[in-house]
Amino acid sequence: MLNIPAYAETANSSNQNSQNSPAKKPADGQGKLPTFAEADVNGDHFVTKTELQNFPYLLQTFDKVDAGNDGKLEQHEYQNLKMETKREGEVK
Repeated sequence: MLNIPAYAETANSSNQNSQNSPAKKPADGQGKLPTFAEADVNGDHFVTKTELQNFPYLLQTFDKVDAGNDGKLEQHEYQNLKMETKREGEVK
């Protein structure tokens, strides 16, 4: 029997699950932040605050990294969001 980590088993359904239940900040600080594709729920190649409602710890730094001040993050801005969130100690 294969020993597959629990997070790997649910990776394929993460987009659907993220719409239905809020993500919890990992208690141990070692959790994985959602990828750009996981956060881009509607697939328009931008991530908005609405799409991040299930990731409230990412919303805290959204405006800081929204370089265009247009309310949506391109992939490189989303990477900055993840780095800034980690830097501020929300998720390590």
